[in-house]
Amino acid sequence: HVFKDQIRNKGQVSITDMAMTRFFLTLRDAITLLFKASEESIGGEIFVMTMPACSIVDLAEVLIEASGREDVKIVETGIRPGEKIHEILMSDYESLTTVVYDEEYLVILPTLNMPELKERYKHSRQVSFSSFSSNYHLMSKEEIREILQRGGFL
Repeated sequence: HVFKDQIRNKGQVSITDMAMTRFFLTLRDAITLLFKASEESIGGEIFVMTMPACSIVDLAEVLIEASGREDVKIVETGIRPGEKIHEILMSDYESLTTVVYDEEYLVILPTLNMPELKERYKHSRQVSFSSFSSNYHLMSKEEIREILQRGGFL
């Protein structure tokens, strides 16, 4: 909504860093994650949706294209203190105790010895990567457009 307002009212989109990436999920996806975790968890584990990520510049360009305006500029404003270029949903440390739940979800297990969790996830395979960051496997502009349409943003 911020980008759409900037396009409409200012004729420009402010981006703090042109390399910035973010995970993207619709409200429906977020609700699905909450229901999945509440239905499937037994306590102590963290469900992580393997959500898509996008370049913020690509997101802005898709929104600009959808606006129909040709006079909109993208302006880089500079990163603010504490702001990250990429989001991380699972760190290197957490990957040591993370398993693949299914095609859409990972489960981060606590480092505490919890026999019921070990039993529950004993057949789940360990993740094959060391972190889950928004700068990998970025959506194309067409995929961004589709998720924006599905989420009711376009």
